[in-house]
Amino acid sequence: MKFADINQNLKSIARQHLLAGMAVPNRHPTVKDTLRLIEVRCANRAHSSALFDDGDFLKTTPPQGAPKDPHTAVPEQAEPPAKAKKGYISMRSAPRLVRRRSGRK
Repeated sequence: MKFADINQNLKSIARQHLLAGMAVPNRHPTVKDTLRLIEVRCANRAHSSALFDDGDFLKTTPPQGAPKDPHTAVPEQAEPPAKAKKGYISMRSAPRLVRRRSGRK
């Protein structure tokens, strides 16, 4: 949305407020500051640089090292998971429940 459109919309809102006998919103300091910041942002938009180059997302060639066709690509063999060494206690996903004995003897 352009600043001129926003300013025109605010003027029409202010006109309706005047007809209803209410306070005009565009005289409020917060509204004035916000309008000024929107105007500055719209004015500086042409001077800002793009975050990404246009060619980054428009490339049609796959990156190097990637298979050209995923249907004909040979999957790599996964290594079997390493076995845990004895003597080490693995971390539990849930706490271990321990039954406590009562004070009876």
